[in-house]
Amino acid sequence: MAKQVLQRLSFTAGELTPWLAGRADLDPVSRGASRLINFLVSPFGGLRRRPGTRLVARAGCREGMVRLVSFKYSTGVQFMLEVGRGYVRYFKNGALLTDTEGGVLETLTPWKTDEQVSNLRMQQLNDVIYCVEPSTPPMTLARYADDDWRLEALEFSGIPYESSLLNAVRLECRMVREGGVNRLLATADDDVFTPEMEGKEFLRITRKYGETVAEGNQMPFYHLTTLSRDLYKGETFSMNREDGWRQAYTCIRDFSRESDYQEGVDRPERYTAFFEKGADASTRIYVNGAWTLETTGTWDAEWEICRGYPDGSNYLPNRPELVWHSVKSFQQREGFRNNFTLSGNEEEMSYYKIRLMAYKDGSSAGTPVFRASAGSFNHEVVVEEYVSPRSAYLASALHLSYHTLSDCDTNDWSFGAFGVRNGYPCTVEFHQGRLWFGGTPGQPQTLWASRVDDFSAFTPGIPADSPMILTMAASQQNRISWIASLRGLMIGTSEGEWRLSATNSEGLNASNAGFERHSGVGSASLDALSVENSLLFVQQGGMKVRELFYSLEADGYQTRDVSLLSDHLLGEGIVDWTVQRSTAFHVWCVLGDGSAVCMTLNREQNVVAWHAHRLEHGRILSVASLRGSRNTPDEEVWFAVARGEGEEACITVECMADGNACLDACTEAVVKGETLSGLSHLAGCGAFLVGGDGACMDISVDGAGNAACPGRGDGETVSVGLAAPAEVRTMPLETLETLGCFKKQLGARVLLHESTLKFRYGTGTPEAWKDFQPGRYGVSEPYSGYVRMIHNYGMDEQSSFALRVETPAPFNLLALVLDVEL
Repeated sequence: MAKQVLQRLSFTAGELTPWLAGRADLDPVSRGASRLINFLVSPFGGLRRRPGTRLVARAGCREGMVRLVSFKYSTGVQFMLEVGRGYVRYFKNGALLTDTEGGVLETLTPWKTDEQVSNLRMQQLNDVIYCVEPSTPPMTLARYADDDWRLEALEFSGIPYESSLLNAVRLECRMVREGGVNRLLATADDDVFTPEMEGKEFLRITRKYGETVAEGNQMPFYHLTTLSRDLYKGETFSMNREDGWRQAYTCIRDFSRESDYQEGVDRPERYTAFFEKGADASTRIYVNGAWTLETTGTWDAEWEICRGYPDGSNYLPNRPELVWHSVKSFQQREGFRNNFTLSGNEEEMSYYKIRLMAYKDGSSAGTPVFRASAGSFNHEVVVEEYVSPRSAYLASALHLSYHTLSDCDTNDWSFGAFGVRNGYPCTVEFHQGRLWFGGTPGQPQTLWASRVDDFSAFTPGIPADSPMILTMAASQQNRISWIASLRGLMIGTSEGEWRLSATNSEGLNASNAGFERHSGVGSASLDALSVENSLLFVQQGGMKVRELFYSLEADGYQTRDVSLLSDHLLGEGIVDWTVQRSTAFHVWCVLGDGSAVCMTLNREQNVVAWHAHRLEHGRILSVASLRGSRNTPDEEVWFAVARGEGEEACITVECMADGNACLDACTEAVVKGETLSGLSHLAGCGAFLVGGDGACMDISVDGAGNAACPGRGDGETVSVGLAAPAEVRTMPLETLETLGCFKKQLGARVLLHESTLKFRYGTGTPEAWKDFQPGRYGVSEPYSGYVRMIHNYGMDEQSSFALRVETPAPFNLLALVLDVEL
């Protein structure tokens, strides 16, 4: 009888597909298993039983979709967000946050359906999360304090539009008077309006203007010798200076003689909150191109040209006034008799005005003349009221209400890129100081980038830091599935993977942006995950995970299938995933059937290992990772789990972390009269009870969440949860010499580390399990070292060795040394 010794010193290939059962010639087969359930593969090669899950709370709803999203402000300030139908709740340090009245802190949201919750994408920057979902406007969720979270629509200071080309449909705009109010009525040559657009759909209407001429000839309203009077915002006046000139002032805030005036204090400079120097001497002039200013003759005055940008960096949504800045000051007086010719050019829309600063009484103040070349103005309006498919009332939008649109007929107009017509962005990312939106249902291959360091401005311009609208020149109109910042902006679509980068050494801008296609695999609609120097993405169809990495040899990005050898585990398709960072990267994936799989990834040690996980009597909805509060090296993994059916249905939020007992949905309960209550999340299930003495017993939870526990002391605190059985089964014990040979007896030496000895062993078939009997070997637990066992039941041409642990105790397997008698 020949004996063949086989060693399994690592499981770094994870659970392998049954298609490899006959490939003893491949290296991964000697490092893999045919079944790994509820075991984690260590980067050192061994297996450890995964910790159980601790019940954190019941979700805010009993059914439907629930998403978990981590919020990581810093190492010590982290939150877990629970997003359900129409609400967000918050967890910190493993507990729900409460409001000032002691209730659960909750924020209402517009995402009220399961589809909206599933499609939601979030990207965090400091204390703000930017949220996008294709059927609702972009939102921001900001943390002002632990008990103060605010969800608001992203308020754009510059709206992006779907096209800069002339529209084939002509639009007529007419100002009509109804009920004593002027309203702007738009009429189109085709059906373009729908009732759903009211209050939501924006339009850009470009109006062209000829040369504009303005003269600086307005003088202050009053000449004052004292400030002992009421003045109102916008009024102008002058006061004598010591040199005999008069200084002009503008009241910028209502001034009351009774409450604001100080007796005997008559210098406006002492009231900086109420007055500023200078008075407007011309109307506001729109400039979008070249401008000139010219003075003539002899005069005694000081003038100033000021400029304001409608969407400049100082623009505040709740204060729509222009913020003015001085462009140039000039003056003429006795001894300095020069005239001036000034010029400039504005590449972005702006406003100019002439201000009179000071003048000599009794002399001419002069008349500066300002000329702006012909240009155009983009009026931003919103559909105020739907009338018919071809007509609607429009109202001025955003901060441009002071520049109203007059009667015009034009083809130079466009709907907004975001709205009822085109939908809203599906993906979001930050890259090179810009906020990026990717793909709407109406424009699936377009990217929108904000101005650098201004995440509300999306109207394109000429300067390098201006917002951008970029559309991929692909052969098919396939949606953008994800965008991620790496070495460039990486883009996954349903037909390929792309890179957007600058074509020169400068920062990315509209003049040097270039798309490169690096792969033709195609991506599913899940965000890509960043792992070390590469990206992981789910292939179209959801049943494969690929790694996108830079190849020095190919001088470009390539993809490789990291799930090829374990593709049977992903047959139900990935619906959610996250990365748990520890000694290795653990990529947790939720599948369509509610189970989970995990990939241990450590490129330095050549570890790519997949393993399956089950939460008994539960269906996982979502997964997220978060740095724990126990100062452990591993991040915690949180699950949203649907449990029970019918009246007993509920959704739980559970946390898996090192140190947990090996029980799922575990909670503490107090024994009262040999009875436990408050276990409604386990209703109708068989569970394990673990006492403070470590003793374990089976209990049965009834439909009301109660369970009998005879023999337990009154007032005793116990842990109750569901079993999380773990099982490992080797690949068929084959070498090239033993292929097809009948196996008569199987012996195993199992190297354990701080493990329970209450386990079973066998070949993996249900009728072949045997209980390990530690008493025969004189060892006790927790045990570290080798244990020996022999199995000779059910041997055939293909045999495997299996271990199974059902009791809630740790089990760590370092190596197997197997001998097979032929």
